[in-house]
Amino acid sequence: MDINLLKKYFSNECTNEEVDEVLLWFKNNAGNMGGRSMMKNLWDEIENRQVDEVDFEYMLNKIHHRINVEEANKAFSGKEVVKERFRNIANGLMKVAAILFIPLLVYNIFTFHRDMKEAVNPIYSKVFAPNGSRTTFELPDGTKVWLNSGSCLKFPQKFTGNTRNVELEGEAYFEVVHNPAKPMIVKADRIFIKVLGTKFNVMNYKYTEVEVALLEGSVSLNRLNSNKKLKEVLELKPGQLAVYRKEDHKVKYGTVNVNKYIAWTKGIVMFENDPLSRVAQSLSRIFNADVVIKDEDIMNYTFTATFIDESLPQIMKLIKLALPVKYKIIKSRKQPDGTFSKTKVIIKKR
Repeated sequence: MDINLLKKYFSNECTNEEVDEVLLWFKNNAGNMGGRSMMKNLWDEIENRQVDEVDFEYMLNKIHHRINVEEANKAFSGKEVVKERFRNIANGLMKVAAILFIPLLVYNIFTFHRDMKEAVNPIYSKVFAPNGSRTTFELPDGTKVWLNSGSCLKFPQKFTGNTRNVELEGEAYFEVVHNPAKPMIVKADRIFIKVLGTKFNVMNYKYTEVEVALLEGSVSLNRLNSNKKLKEVLELKPGQLAVYRKEDHKVKYGTVNVNKYIAWTKGIVMFENDPLSRVAQSLSRIFNADVVIKDEDIMNYTFTATFIDESLPQIMKLIKLALPVKYKIIKSRKQPDGTFSKTKVIIKKR
């Protein structure tokens, strides 16, 4: 092992291939006489001092902590080879931890610098659910998220600082892991939803108001004040819905049937006195279709129904029976470029 490569590793300047080489050396050779001598010389050069006493239990706990962090992060890499390689390396480090203080200390210092770098320049991930699909996944802290059609959630690969910040476009249902010392903050347009550990649904499509429906626990809705600090607007209780109107920035709230707002997580399409304009928007996302209302005076017709596994034509038949409207379905067609057009539904007054 070239000591200059170890210096690059310590300075967090290695390429991915060089990091692999150093970590493999840590696993296989750092514990022998030559490896210990090299690491001791490097440590003396960096710190210009000797280390006499070591709290090995503390160091082992630090290694355990790093392994747990990496195990949480690996879920977002999607690379089985990477996580298996890290597990093998970590096991090797564990075996020599009690006899190999200096390499272990350098490893911890390296991860500290890497963590500091991530804190200043966090790496973000985005999860998308295109129209016609839904997805579910876990955030780095174990929080479970269900993402509805036509939605995107942005979050850091690792939560640092005093809060767990995520940003939502579209609709998502959260089951947040409880952590009073580190609340989660969901940004939806200009509203910041602060939670400690609870179950709630947030809708924030571009053409809708921001809606927050609370099932369990408590959440507070906040806005930025003139000093760029969060100021609480209201606190929700279970069974309540808050609506933030984007055009005038006003918030209203009240008690609702919250099951309506999470039915989509179970594949159920539920409308309850919803205007036809909102019904059309929902059907467009759910079925990846263009549902268009041609007559403005039927936009506010209200509709109530619950659908499980019904197709778009079946739903449209029931809408026609319930409301004085007619419709035409234009099926998807192959375009000259080989792609297919979306199914289109045109709704008119009857």
